[in-house]
Amino acid sequence: MNTSAPLLRVENLQFRWPSGQRDVMDLPELAILKGERVFIKGESGSGKTTLLSLLGGINLPNSGLINILGT
Repeated sequence: MNTSAPLLRVENLQFRWPSGQRDVMDLPELAILKGERVFIKGESGSGKTTLLSLLGGINLPNSGLINILGT
Protein backbone atom coordinates (compact mmCIF):
# COMPACT_ATOMS: atom_id res chain seq x y z
CA MET A 1 0.00 0.00 0.00
CA ASN A 2 1.25 3.50 -0.81
CA THR A 3 2.12 5.18 2.51
CA SER A 4 1.14 8.60 1.15
CA ALA A 5 -2.37 7.42 0.26
CA PRO A 6 -5.07 8.19 2.85
CA LEU A 7 -6.11 5.34 5.12
CA LEU A 8 -9.67 6.62 4.78
CA ARG A 9 -11.02 8.58 1.84
CA VAL A 10 -14.60 9.74 1.35
CA GLU A 11 -15.86 11.53 -1.76
CA ASN A 12 -19.32 12.93 -2.44
CA LEU A 13 -20.91 10.82 0.30
CA GLN A 14 -24.69 11.22 0.53
CA PHE A 15 -27.12 9.33 2.73
CA ARG A 16 -30.86 9.59 3.24
CA TRP A 17 -32.98 7.43 5.50
CA PRO A 18 -35.59 5.48 3.47
CA SER A 19 -38.45 7.53 4.90
CA GLY A 20 -36.56 10.83 4.60
CA GLN A 21 -37.17 13.67 2.18
CA ARG A 22 -33.65 15.10 2.35
CA ASP A 23 -30.07 13.92 2.76
CA VAL A 24 -28.93 13.66 6.37
CA MET A 25 -25.33 13.21 5.24
CA ASP A 26 -23.75 15.26 2.48
CA LEU A 27 -19.97 15.07 2.79
CA PRO A 28 -18.04 16.29 -0.26
CA GLU A 29 -14.61 15.10 0.90
CA LEU A 30 -12.78 13.59 3.86
CA ALA A 31 -9.28 12.11 3.97
CA ILE A 32 -7.48 10.74 7.00
CA LEU A 33 -3.78 9.94 6.70
CA LYS A 34 -1.74 7.42 8.66
CA GLY A 35 -0.89 8.81 12.09
CA GLU A 36 -3.63 11.43 12.10
CA ARG A 37 -6.06 11.62 14.98
CA VAL A 38 -9.62 12.66 14.34
CA PHE A 39 -12.25 13.92 16.75
CA ILE A 40 -15.83 13.94 15.52
CA LYS A 41 -17.81 16.72 17.17
CA GLY A 42 -21.25 18.11 16.49
CA GLU A 43 -24.70 18.76 17.84
CA SER A 44 -27.17 15.98 18.40
CA GLY A 45 -28.57 14.94 15.04
CA SER A 46 -25.66 16.34 13.03
CA GLY A 47 -24.68 12.95 11.55
CA LYS A 48 -21.80 11.69 13.71
CA THR A 49 -23.27 8.23 14.29
CA THR A 50 -24.58 8.09 10.71
CA LEU A 51 -21.05 8.72 9.41
CA LEU A 52 -19.61 5.98 11.61
CA SER A 53 -22.33 3.52 10.54
CA LEU A 54 -21.55 4.29 6.88
CA LEU A 55 -17.81 3.83 7.43
CA GLY A 56 -18.45 0.55 9.24
CA GLY A 57 -20.74 -0.79 6.52
CA ILE A 58 -23.80 -0.94 8.75
CA ASN A 59 -25.61 1.45 6.40
CA LEU A 60 -24.95 1.96 2.69
CA PRO A 61 -24.69 5.42 1.14
CA ASN A 62 -27.15 6.60 -1.51
CA SER A 63 -24.16 7.84 -3.49
CA GLY A 64 -20.47 8.53 -3.13
CA LEU A 65 -17.27 6.66 -2.42
CA ILE A 66 -15.90 5.24 0.83
CA ASN A 67 -12.37 3.88 0.56
CA ILE A 68 -10.78 2.30 3.62
CA LEU A 69 -7.24 0.92 3.29
CA GLY A 70 -7.54 0.85 -0.49
CA THR A 71 -10.84 -1.06 -0.56
